[in-house]
This record gives sequence, structure tokens and C-alpha cells, in this order.
Amino acid sequence: MQQLLDEEYNAEHGTDIKLSIMPSEQKLILANASGNNPDVVLSTAYTTPFNFAVRGAAKNLLSYDDFLSFYADNYNLEALVPLCYNGGVYGAIESQDFYCLFYRKDTLEALNLSIPDTWDDVRKMMPELLRNSMNFCVPIASAGGTKTFSVTAPFIYQTNGQIYNDNAMSVSYDTKNVIKGFTDMTEMFTIYGAKRTVADFYNSFRYNTTPIGIGNFSTYLQLKVAAPELEGLWGIAMVPGTKQQDGKVYRYQMADSTASMIFGNTKKPDEAWDFLKWYLSVDTQTNYANTLQSTYGSEYRLNTANLNAFKQLQYSEEDLKVILGQWQWQKENVQHPAGYMSERELSNAWINVVVNGDGIAEALDKAVLQSDREILRKMQEFGYCDEDGNVIKDYKLLTAKDLYNMLEEKEAAK
Repeated sequence: MQQLLDEEYNAEHGTDIKLSIMPSEQKLILANASGNNPDVVLSTAYTTPFNFAVRGAAKNLLSYDDFLSFYADNYNLEALVPLCYNGGVYGAIESQDFYCLFYRKDTLEALNLSIPDTWDDVRKMMPELLRNSMNFCVPIASAGGTKTFSVTAPFIYQTNGQIYNDNAMSVSYDTKNVIKGFTDMTEMFTIYGAKRTVADFYNSFRYNTTPIGIGNFSTYLQLKVAAPELEGLWGIAMVPGTKQQDGKVYRYQMADSTASMIFGNTKKPDEAWDFLKWYLSVDTQTNYANTLQSTYGSEYRLNTANLNAFKQLQYSEEDLKVILGQWQWQKENVQHPAGYMSERELSNAWINVVVNGDGIAEALDKAVLQSDREILRKMQEFGYCDEDGNVIKDYKLLTAKDLYNMLEEKEAAK
């Protein structure tokens, strides 16, 4: 990237921008505290801009008139939802993961099974898989000890649920739609026999103990690069979803991976935004991706979030169609000052039901109690409610719909 920067941006603008690799992004906090922070941060965790924005250390990118139009031309505005805080957007997603359904063509053909389109289809195929000592990999099984929102929230979104209520002062785990999604999620394990733990989906897929399941970009690369014996024997499809009353299948999945941000104390805000636009552009993302892959090999494939750049990368037409189709169902969770507790308690609820045998209502009641207690504490800390829990000022939740409405208003005002 430094080579690309020198050859293109620095040469054209007469600048001398230098990139510095930071082994731990925790040092960004120390750099900001000492006033020695960079102007722009690239490739940080997608949650970082929000954490800095809450503390007044990140720049609101909506202050740039062309930000939304530039981003919407090449990216999905849904990707920005976790980077929003109190009506502003404090970063830009630069790379994305993707979840797809991976399946062994040879095994499904031998078992006379079809590629599942909905979770009902998955439930129907489970007895045949279990009879043959095989299983289906649900992402929760590969998530380790804590089940993050990336593997739990999709079930809730597919049943029209949401994590927080409208004013973000409590979680919505005890609402009808969330209970339905949580029930579907847990019954895959308690009733239909999905494995609770799949330590390595890639290996179990290779050895055919789990010939079908949901994997991500990492799984795709591993199978492409490290499983030559399966060449032509596997494929990907869009993830199973939940069928709605109108017949439409909701396939919501989260995708955000890394983000860029501008520090709030930068002395060159316009120059920082100009550089960030160059970095996020189609040409730069395409050139960077192609240079990485040609230099280091196919395992260094860049999963850029720039949709127009992604279309130009070295994917087969069939795989590209599936990945881009799945990204149309991208659904990101809003960030919250107490989000760590909301996430942990939903994970604990799953463990209490699936592992400990608790009832769903009991587990979700505990999750609501613990989450709301921490939400109240954090909202008091950041000045959104008083010591008695009375709301002092609104906590503004921005959705993708809100961002698109802002963009339309800006375009109409021109």
C-alpha cells in the first residue's frame, strides 16, 4: 500500500504521506491521549470508530458534504450502521466478511438431498444427515465460548426482531419476534441435533463429517487454497433464511470487518478526507487487491467492501453472484455503549438453554435483567439519563434507512 501510495497519491498531490503499522490498535488510545495520534486510521476493527466517537475522539464524516454520496456509489450504506453514534457517522467500512452456505456436491447427491433454501429445509434434512453420522454446521457452533452478535443476531433479524428498543434504553429480548428467532436458533441444537461445537468447519467439511454448513470468507479461502482434493466437489449458495408470510425469504447476515476513521483532532481535516476517498476508491481498492494477490499468492485475497472493486477481483462468475447476492442481505447491529453486555447476555441465554437445559423464557428474562442493568449504568455515565433512570436526552439510533433518507435530502437540496 505504501508503494501504491507513493506511486499514485503522493506523486500526484506532491505530498509525503507515510503509513505506519501499529501492532496493537490499543495504542491508538495512548497516541490520542498524548496528542501524537495519526490523522487517519486504516484497517482497524469496525467497532473502533464507535468507541472513539463516544469519547469525542473521532471525526463525524457527515461533516463532509460528499461523504454519503461517495460511499453509496461504491459501498452498501448498511455497512455504516455500527459506525454511527448520536446522529453521526464516524468511520467507513473498508473490508467485509461474507457468510455463505458451503456444501459437498458429491455427498448431497449420494444422500439424495437438495441445497436447503430455508431453515425449514435444513430441519428436514437433519435426520438423513444424522443417520449417516453427518451434521450441519451452524455458525454458532464455530464461535468459541462467547457467541457474538455476528452468529446470534441473524436469527433475530430473520424473524423481524431487533436487539434494542427504539430509544436504546433497554434490550428487546422479551419481545415476540426476538423470542421466535431465539427459539429457532436454540431448537436447531436441542431438537434437531445440530452439533453444539464444530472446532474447525474447514477440516470437518474436508473429512465429510460436516458436508454442509455456513462458513465465511476464511472458510472459502481455505477450501480454495488448501483442499485441492475437493476441487469441483463443493460449491457455495446463499445462506438458508426464514420464510415470511408473503413468501419472501429473509437471509440477513452481518458482514463488517475492518474500518477507516479520521481523528477528531486532525489539523488537516480536508486533506485527510481527500486521502481517505482515494484509499476507498474503486481503482485503489482494485489495484491493491490485485497487487497483493499477484505478489503473495491467491491466499492473500482482499475482501474489499467496495462492491464495484469486488466485482473485478478473481472470483468465478458463479461464486461472485452468490457472494454479491448474500451481501444484499447485509444487516448490521447498531453499536451501543453497553453493547458488550447485551452481546454477552444473549450468548449466555443460548448456553443456558442449549447446554444447561433452562427454559427459553427463563434464559431470556435473565438476559434482559442483566443487559438493562448495564445499559442504565452506561447511559448514566454518558449523560443520557439521571441517577433515577429518567431520560435526559435521546440516544439517536441511525439505521441504513435513515442514511439513505439523508442522502436523498442532500441530493434534493442540490
